[in-house]
Amino acid sequence: MIEKTLKITEGMKKFEDSPLALAVQKAGEFESTIYISNGNMRANAKSLMGMLTMQLDPARPVVITAEGADEAAACEAMEEYIRSQM
Repeated sequence: MIEKTLKITEGMKKFEDSPLALAVQKAGEFESTIYISNGNMRANAKSLMGMLTMQLDPARPVVITAEGADEAAACEAMEEYIRSQM
């Protein structure tokens, strides 16, 4: 299992719908199970409905967790994508 922690910017309060759909699509490219969490919220990165519920707390970091055969690549790709949205 690999975890990456990202500090989010003050302006990023939630994932926006269109970039969010692209994040779910990106996560779907990997075999690994991928979760995104922020504070008390945790969502499967491959689930659009789960990700839509994420309300980001800028005081808490975003944590990407990936587990599986391609976990390193999955975690790296999700980190790059989320950073590009900040």
